[in-house]
Amino acid sequence: MPAESETYEHKSVYGGTDKERLKLVKSIVAMANTEGGNIHIERVTARARELDSASLDNIVNRYVGPAIHGIESEVQLDGFAVIRVAKSDQKPHVITRYAGYQEEQGRQKAVFHKGQIWVRHSSSNAEAAPDDVAMLIRGAAGRLLEQLGARIQQPGFVLRPEDEGAMPVRLASDQDAVPVRVDTPAAYPHTRRTLSDEIGCSVPWVTAAMQSLNLENDGQYAYSDRNAVGHAVLWRYSDEARLRLLSKLDEHPDWDPRRDG
Repeated sequence: MPAESETYEHKSVYGGTDKERLKLVKSIVAMANTEGGNIHIERVTARARELDSASLDNIVNRYVGPAIHGIESEVQLDGFAVIRVAKSDQKPHVITRYAGYQEEQGRQKAVFHKGQIWVRHSSSNAEAAPDDVAMLIRGAAGRLLEQLGARIQQPGFVLRPEDEGAMPVRLASDQDAVPVRVDTPAAYPHTRRTLSDEIGCSVPWVTAAMQSLNLENDGQYAYSDRNAVGHAVLWRYSDEARLRLLSKLDEHPDWDPRRDG
C-alpha cells in the first residue's frame, strides 16, 4: 500500500455516516483544488451506489462552487473502492454552506464552513493559507489570459484603447465573465439601415434577408447591441455578411426573403 501523499489518500472503511461522507467531500474538494488524485477505500459497507460517480457529483457539488467535474469512482464486489479526482481547471472551488455531524456526546462537530477553500498539504487536507490562495488566483488568471489570447485570434475580434470610445462587451454568456473593450463598429460596420440604403431595399427586407441567410446566428457575420434585459436593440453586420447578401442578390436578382418559409 503506498504512503499517503498530496495526490493519494487511504481510508480503511466507509459506512456512509454523515462524518464519513462530509470528510470524503472535503478530500475531493481539496484534491480538485490542488493536483487531483486518488482516494482508496479498503472496505465499503454502505450501499455501493452511494459512491458511484453520479452520486458523488451530487453530494460534492451540494457544498461547493463552482461545480467540480471529473469525479470518477469504482466500487468492486469485495467492497474495495477507488475514487479518482481530476485536477480542476475551474479552481478555486469554495465551500458554499456549513456542514457538520453529531458526535456521540450529542455535540455538533463542524467539518467545513461557508467561504473556506480546502487544499492538500502533503498527506492531509488543510484550509488554504494566503500563499495557497495567491497561487490559486495566479493559476486562474493564467487560464483566463490563455482563453482571452485564443479568443482574440478569432476572426472579427478587434481591440482598441478605451479612450477611443470602444464599447464594453462580454466574451461569454456567463454574467461573471470578465468584460473587455471591443471595437464593435470596426468589426461589424454595417447596420440594417446602412445596408438598406446601399441596396435600395427597405429595412424589413434586410431584416428578413439576414434571417433567411441565417447570418444572425454566427458571430462571424453579426453582433447585436442589447439592452439591460438582453433584448437586441441594434444589429450590426460584418463585411463578410454584406458580401454574402450581395452575392445572393447577384445570383437571384428577384429574390424576396420575405416569401421564404
